Parts: sequence; structure tokens; C-alpha cells
Amino acid sequence: MEATLAGLQNAILRDGPLMARLLPGPARRIARMVVSRWGSLTAGKRERAWAKARIKEDVVALYPFWTSFVLKMLVTLIVNWIMSNRSPLIDAKMQHIRKKEIL
Repeated sequence: MEATLAGLQNAILRDGPLMARLLPGPARRIARMVVSRWGSLTAGKRERAWAKARIKEDVVALYPFWTSFVLKMLVTLIVNWIMSNRSPLIDAKMQHIRKKEIL
């Protein structure tokens, strides 16, 4: 994964869950939200649950109501995929992306 938001998004679409490949638009948004909430996602259990819930709320608010269940599943799949494939450098890359591209 490159240390850019586009690199993370492409890694999710290329190597991530199948559902992310089927829904590339929401998957890209979710990747952006994961980067912005990375500090909370890597903290304790309660903080991680809070961050996942906020990402789900934000994503569902952007799309029609009838897609909410699928989008909530997609958020869970992408977050779990990123957390299970963490390398030692991913925290530094996420901080770099957050500083340079998100904020």
C-alpha cells in the first residue's frame, strides 16, 4: 500500500473484500473515513466500537435508506480487513495520509 489515500483505496478495491470491489464508490468513502478515524480504531475496544458506529452512521447518511444494511456490512468488512492486514508501518502511513490529504 502506498502512503496516499488513493493507494489505500486501490488496495481495498484490489485486495480487499469482494463486496468492496462490487461497490467501489462507497468503499472509497469508507477508506477515507477509516483514515480520519484511525486513532479511534486502533485504541481500546469501546473506542473502536464507537469509531465503527460513527463510520456506519456517516456512510448510511450519504446513501438511500434501503442500502443501509449492505453498507453497514461493507464498513465492518473493510475495517476488519484493514485491521487483520496491519503491517508495522501502517500506523505511520495512516498518519501521513491524514496529515497530507484529509486534514
